[in-house]
Amino acid sequence: MCETPQTARNVIHLHYMAWPDFGVPDDPSGIVNFARLFRTKLPPFPSNKPTIVHCSAGVGRSGSFMAMDRLMQHIDIGKNIDVYGTVHEMRLERCHMVQNEQQYIFIHHCLVYILEHYYPHLVNPTGHPSSNYGFVPPTPGLFGNPQTQNPRIEVHQNPAFIEDDEGIAESGL
Repeated sequence: MCETPQTARNVIHLHYMAWPDFGVPDDPSGIVNFARLFRTKLPPFPSNKPTIVHCSAGVGRSGSFMAMDRLMQHIDIGKNIDVYGTVHEMRLERCHMVQNEQQYIFIHHCLVYILEHYYPHLVNPTGHPSSNYGFVPPTPGLFGNPQTQNPRIEVHQNPAFIEDDEGIAESGL
């Protein structure tokens, strides 16, 4: 039997345990610091091998983390910060990325935290991101609101964002 020599690989496994399933952390600082640690271990480089990001269903927390990471990179290179557009693009590749409204809003909270703590020169004196930087604020009612008479009204008219993503993601549909 001829043995083929195996090439050694280094695998770095990062595990963030303070993010509840279907929910969000109480404070954005922990996940922001985790995302910054992730980027120090894997700086953007064309020759990087694929990175695996996964949670239980692979869409809610994973999607939120990937959107935040992508938008942090946008900040670094001066591109527009468009959470809706980013999540929309991600959902074209995998259904239900960023599973619920709470996670969608949390991405915005993380970005505001990042801008305030790491890019204060991009935040105007009122504490809001400068309008010339391209920050698109959270869209109220994007996922629908069960307390309203029409819970499925979608501001962006995008069927990719629906209220009951949690159950659909778990069922695999």
